[in-house]
Amino acid sequence: MHLNCAGSTAELRPREASLTPLRTNASTRRLHGGIALVFGLFGAALPAQAGDDGPPADGIVFHAFPEADSYRRIVRDVDQQARTTIERQLPFKVHFDELGAHTLFVAFRGRQPIGFIYLRSEEAEWGLAEIAWSMTLDLHVLGFQFLRGRGLHQRELESSAFAKQLVGCDRTRLEALLAGKAQADALVPQRAAELAATGLRSGAKALLVTDTVWPEEIAKLQDLGRGFDSFPSAERFLRKVVQLDLQVGDAKQTVAANIVRAIGKGNTPLGAVVRSQARIGNGDLLLRWVIDGDLRIMHIVPVRSWASDELRLLCKELEGHRLVDLPAGDNRLLPIARGLGEVLLRLNTTKVTR
Repeated sequence: MHLNCAGSTAELRPREASLTPLRTNASTRRLHGGIALVFGLFGAALPAQAGDDGPPADGIVFHAFPEADSYRRIVRDVDQQARTTIERQLPFKVHFDELGAHTLFVAFRGRQPIGFIYLRSEEAEWGLAEIAWSMTLDLHVLGFQFLRGRGLHQRELESSAFAKQLVGCDRTRLEALLAGKAQADALVPQRAAELAATGLRSGAKALLVTDTVWPEEIAKLQDLGRGFDSFPSAERFLRKVVQLDLQVGDAKQTVAANIVRAIGKGNTPLGAVVRSQARIGNGDLLLRWVIDGDLRIMHIVPVRSWASDELRLLCKELEGHRLVDLPAGDNRLLPIARGLGEVLLRLNTTKVTR
């Protein structure tokens, strides 16, 4: 089954029967629920496509995510603009000449997305090495696996203290390790220093390419993952995109909000995960809000990990307050919160139909 995903092609694949016990009816129902949920977020189906010249994805995905029971491929073309962006943002010299179709694998546990895998081919000491990078929904490293290549120290590096140090790293951290701004050399096995440097460059590229090529799909999957984490009893999720005309700071502006509402038994609204984008100062402010069924703010988290302490404090000040009973003050996030409160109150009082 193929799905249209914001201009890219996606394919949903269950875990093969040879790798797990035969599915029960309950398992099949869970898988069908996941398909329906992906339909709701990403659109209509495309005709099936024949042929698959890529590596054996089942083994790669289920090795990296043993708790997964299915996965999706999202295929998108890398154009010249994406290539230029990638080359400009990396702090080391790179010629990203890999135009054409690229594949991102999304691991699912039931209906919940749990992580990504992206494959990179790198020039190594003994020729080309293919490396599978597994990462969280927030694009932090979970691990890597050498798939092909003739290097003598690949398996040793995969299980080394160096590899363990990479777990949880974002792109900035990998670049710091590569530049020698963070301690890593002592953890690299003997005679594997060059391969480790290749791995660091590969990881930084993998995270950047993933973020650059699939930004819309990743944002939606992050919203969905947050929805499951925050509302595990939800039976389904409804997505709505709204534009809010607000006075934010000294200027009027339109704030975009992507709302994913969690619906429980009896069509009861359980809460929502909201991703808002506003302009504050000289930059875009991206926030993810988790709001319960009583319209109480559970969490507000800056989408970008390098958010300032001031912004984090502004977020913290509003947590625990209801969107329809906000405190007075000069918190710059208050106009956005009030606007979201009006929208969610209206949505929650509108009858939910299947």
